[in-house]
Amino acid sequence: MRQLEIKLPNTISDCTPEQMTRWLMMADAMKDNKDDITQFLIFQCQLLSLFSGESINKIKRADVDSIQEASTHMLKLLTSYHYQEPKSANKAKKGSAGGKQSKQNQGNATAKKAKNGGKKK
Repeated sequence: MRQLEIKLPNTISDCTPEQMTRWLMMADAMKDNKDDITQFLIFQCQLLSLFSGESINKIKRADVDSIQEASTHMLKLLTSYHYQEPKSANKAKKGSAGGKQSKQNQGNATAKKAKNGGKKK
């Protein structure tokens, strides 16, 4: 067996949305098989395949220690992530309560323009 040589993300930001979606499905499926060592090794190979883009067969041919080292890196990275609301979503929530008012103000501004012949003061 040989040392595993693959490129893995260093941060959550390096992961694609597709990778994160697949990770969530994999993690949910793994909950049922967490006590089976063979299934856990297969899970580690699938995890590394997902985030490296390499085939599962290539990863399976590597030595177990390097597979475990790489998968430990990924699991630490993934479990350390804490969800936060995007800053723009917070602004949208605050402004959404006054949505009718801002549309009304826009209508008033348009009416004033028309009254003044479309000229700004």
